[in-house]
Amino acid sequence: MKYFFIVCLSFLFLPSTAQLDSIWVGDMYRYYAIHLPPNYDGATELPVVMGFHGGFGSAEQVPNQSLLSESGDEEGYIVVYPDGLGYLLAPTLHFWNAGVCCAYPMAQGIDDVAFVSALIDEIGSNYAVDLTRIYATGISNGGMMCYKLACELSDKIAAIAPIAGPLMSHPCNAENPIPVIHFQSYLDSNIPYLGGVGDGASAHYNPPIDSVLNVFSSINGCTNVADTLYNGTDFTHVVWSNCSCDYRVEYYISTDGGHSWPGGVASAIGDDPSELLQANDLMWEFFQEFSLDCNVISTSEREKQGFEVYPNPASDVLNILSPDPVIEVFMINQHGQQIDGKVLDNTLDVHHLPNGLYMLIIKTKDAQYVHRLLKE
Repeated sequence: MKYFFIVCLSFLFLPSTAQLDSIWVGDMYRYYAIHLPPNYDGATELPVVMGFHGGFGSAEQVPNQSLLSESGDEEGYIVVYPDGLGYLLAPTLHFWNAGVCCAYPMAQGIDDVAFVSALIDEIGSNYAVDLTRIYATGISNGGMMCYKLACELSDKIAAIAPIAGPLMSHPCNAENPIPVIHFQSYLDSNIPYLGGVGDGASAHYNPPIDSVLNVFSSINGCTNVADTLYNGTDFTHVVWSNCSCDYRVEYYISTDGGHSWPGGVASAIGDDPSELLQANDLMWEFFQEFSLDCNVISTSEREKQGFEVYPNPASDVLNILSPDPVIEVFMINQHGQQIDGKVLDNTLDVHHLPNGLYMLIIKTKDAQYVHRLLKE
């Protein structure tokens, strides 16, 4: 009991830069925290990433575990941290009703989807928000909540990035297709990748992640099913593609870490995070491609601007066509290391790079382009 009390206190005193607020939903106040990036000016509508805590967590705890606020500052998006409910009156130990999980919200039939829907309306009224670009991510019970939102709020959520939390809402009757990027570790024994009952506190059955993503492959009308783009000693990357609206469903599974936020900070009751995957970078790159109403942002905008990168996958030389002079080019490998590059005659030499997946960042005077590059 003493250890449990210390764990609770550790959540309460973690620092956070998000501002706490509340809204009245149904017959109670519900709470959330919001973090505005430095480029927020109150006029330009910014995208929003909603970060959902796991079981036994809170809106005050998850920013420090996920580092989403820091990522939002770097990339220029607003981060909103909704808060679940728990049995105690403490500002932590909270859960989400994600279907057949978990704890107090499930037992009491709390409508957390209604809370999130009202919260989106609230921040849309009070802040400069692009309501076509609201994204959801979360870990464990929070990842389950992301899937719940994809099933029941696909008219407001543009894409989801669940971490170590499967679909627990059955049946899933999503009205619209929705892109999904999932993160997991082969070493996660709390919620096993292959499904089954894990060793977590709730001891419930978890469906296999492949089965979960097959559900969304069907919802999205994908015809290319479970293509393995990369399978190394560090992680596996599998994609369901050729879907409605040019959407995708995909997952990354690391060989390190466990039940934790890849690239984040270990929580008091979680495993050490993966050092081989940076979930925030990968999910933001994914999110940037999609908005509501079947609008694939990256494709349409780059075609308008005359920007193109090819071939991809690449073996020797990458061609970069840009309407403006390229000022800086660098790549981030799967270990989070930066590799600088130089464009000569609209080409980038990549033959010396080890095979694998990279994030390619290209900067001009007025724009920044982010691509996933597969080196073969």
